[in-house]
Amino acid sequence: RRAGYTEDNGKFFYVSLGQGQEPIAESVLDQCFHEGGWVFLSNIHLTAKWLTRLEKRLDHYAEIYAKQDMIKKKRLEVRKSVTDAEIDLTDPSAAAKENPKPEQQKEGAADEMDDGVIAG
Repeated sequence: RRAGYTEDNGKFFYVSLGQGQEPIAESVLDQCFHEGGWVFLSNIHLTAKWLTRLEKRLDHYAEIYAKQDMIKKKRLEVRKSVTDAEIDLTDPSAAAKENPKPEQQKEGAADEMDDGVIAG
């Protein structure tokens, strides 16, 4: 209760297995995986056949979590590389060199084209 995981706020679930409670347990497990929370599965010894299914579900959760963690790490790496490559914005000439205005780009392109034209 100290951590805020209670049945009242939907963050703690108690499922007594046996007599067809497995689908309820699966539903609650999915909910807790996506939204956060705890599931207490009691009488698990009564559902020996269901344990392989539970194991596969937990493995699936682990794969999703690992992929999300990898994506998070890649985003942090990109942010770090962008931060490392930032321009000194207090120096307007440095920013202009890195990001020329469209007019400057067009002028440069026009100059290059004029060089190849023969006046007649």
